[in-house]
Amino acid sequence: MTPYSDIYKRFERKIIDYDLDDLIEVDKHDIEIGFLISSISDFVDCESDLTDRDDSLQTFNITLTELEIEILSLLMVKHWTVQFKNTQDLLETILSPDSFKRFSPANQLNAVNSLYKDSIIESDLLISKYTYTDEFIGGLG
Repeated sequence: MTPYSDIYKRFERKIIDYDLDDLIEVDKHDIEIGFLISSISDFVDCESDLTDRDDSLQTFNITLTELEIEILSLLMVKHWTVQFKNTQDLLETILSPDSFKRFSPANQLNAVNSLYKDSIIESDLLISKYTYTDEFIGGLG
């Protein structure tokens, strides 16, 4: 069995989110499970059955590999960044005439977009490695 907390810990080491850090564990995990569920739907070639889980106990009923845990945590980063890409305040700041008077919100959006793209690239590379390794090993038998 793999508890969701194993994935959450890796995810939390990849981001800095003081708002998330300030939440009590129960609230934090309620937010993180949303990122995890979205990540599961992205990891379509996973050899492990990611539907074999108990969301109320926050655990997979199977044991995930280290690489599967790493991929899910990277995909969580991708879904975490989406909330910043779609923040209305940030978009309003960029689109308003006063935006030039503020501290470079356009640069902030560029940084968020860059982090989003980097998380996609990194997770895609790991998924490719995961798929290739599995196919290579499977072909030896």
